[in-house]
Amino acid sequence: MVFCLHFIRHHGTLIDCQIMNPHLASLGAMEIERTEFREELTKGKKQTLSRECYQPQFLKI
Repeated sequence: MVFCLHFIRHHGTLIDCQIMNPHLASLGAMEIERTEFREELTKGKKQTLSRECYQPQFLKI
């Protein structure tokens, strides 16, 4: 969950989990239709995350 908050703070919107399972569901993952997924990918291409998002760092819980 800490990474999700970090990602959102840097304007991230989509994490592709590939395959839904009970563990991912317990973390809040949601399955979406392929068409919605493709729309989100298209939106994401226009979006940039700050470089700081990818820098090695300690994330506080």
